Amino acid sequence: MKFIIMGSGESGSGAIFDYLKSRSDIIDPLNKEFRLVQDPGGLVDLHSSIVFGFHVNRASNAIKRFRKLSEQCGRSNKGIIRRRVTYEYGLNYARSIENYFNKVDTFIERITHVSYNGMPSCERLDLNKLETIKYDYKLRKANKNNVKPEVGSMVLPVQEEKFLKETEIFLNELFSVNAKSQNKHVIIDQGGSLWAPVSTTKYYGERKVVVVTRDPRDIFSEFQYYGQAYPGSDVEIFCNWYAGAFSNINKTEWDNDIVMHIRFEDFIRNFDVEVKKVNSHLDLPENVSYNFNPDKSKKNIGKFKKVLRTEDVNYIERKLQKYLHF
Repeated sequence: MKFIIMGSGESGSGAIFDYLKSRSDIIDPLNKEFRLVQDPGGLVDLHSSIVFGFHVNRASNAIKRFRKLSEQCGRSNKGIIRRRVTYEYGLNYARSIENYFNKVDTFIERITHVSYNGMPSCERLDLNKLETIKYDYKLRKANKNNVKPEVGSMVLPVQEEKFLKETEIFLNELFSVNAKSQNKHVIIDQGGSLWAPVSTTKYYGERKVVVVTRDPRDIFSEFQYYGQAYPGSDVEIFCNWYAGAFSNINKTEWDNDIVMHIRFEDFIRNFDVEVKKVNSHLDLPENVSYNFNPDKSKKNIGKFKKVLRTEDVNYIERKLQKYLHF
């Protein structure tokens, strides 16, 4: 069984993840967030290109973007001056997952119906100066010889049914090998979108989902220093962002039986009660050893009282009242 733990930025989902990861009957095969599903260019985008408003150019480009994202996630950070200055980022999945790049290549081969030379205008527009010069040279040379230039590459993907089947196989091959040999469940951090926790996790096959939320006042206090992708310098922008983002929740998916909702504050303050609810949802036995101390996270509840200005707290309480946890 796969357990997908997800939350928005600085939601406190790491606490629930750390508890589960520490259990002796669960394995974390990646040791970091899994970005190949919900990030731009990930499986959700790839799936969408096949199903919604299909176009050959869009679908081909989606496969290329997925390959690029997979390569970026697979590589390690590269730097100079004893690696203190980073010039290329990576998530180093290949270190945790055996034959990672080969598995990605195999997956792309399995979801490719046919490939051929070609470069649509949408891709030619993305060429830099040198690439444009090279393309133009090949084009003029081919025209001079009265032949079609062999430039670029295009991929026509398989249809949705086969795509979903191959995607589940791919994710199983990434995560389940070690888990099966050790007879353990698999836990995946941020393996989908909390806004659509069912549709964005269907690629895993059999799974259960835990969605974690946290009081927005504490989230904003964290955004002051962390979460480069989120607004943390202006309370009005934050409130507009938060209300706008959470208005996009798929309520039908949130109410699905495979999804459990838990507040970070409840999990930490009432650990003995809440942990039983988590275990029950995931069908986990109680008599299994773990190494997690909720007391270490208590300092992160009400953190805003020490970090935020009173006027910012008051503004959040007015604008985001229905989202407050206490």
